[in-house]
Amino acid sequence: MMRSLRFGRGSGGKKSGQAQILIMVLALIGLLLATVFRFALSRKREYLADAGSSELTKNPLALASALEKVSQDATIEAVKRKDVAQMFIENPQLEKESLFSLFATHPPIEKRIQLLRQF
Repeated sequence: MMRSLRFGRGSGGKKSGQAQILIMVLALIGLLLATVFRFALSRKREYLADAGSSELTKNPLALASALEKVSQDATIEAVKRKDVAQMFIENPQLEKESLFSLFATHPPIEKRIQLLRQF
């Protein structure tokens, strides 16, 4: 396809190349939207797993307490030096609620705890 964009001058001429570029752009947008949808589905399944486990145990507050205990050691309060921040798997300087949250496979633990306490 790239070769025909660069070298080919089929019967359509310029219009054919523009159509191929449009198809590639639409394919990339579709791929991005499919990825965002897949991650949103994964986050939804985590919420459903929390609801199912709290219903099964009949004690949603115990699950919320367990999530709090697990998440306490995983947080990094502040990394001031940018040269150290690059050694982490996840950048600790980024905001939690940003555009990158669309690509998270799990919902924020704080939100999960909040929903369990309302359950």
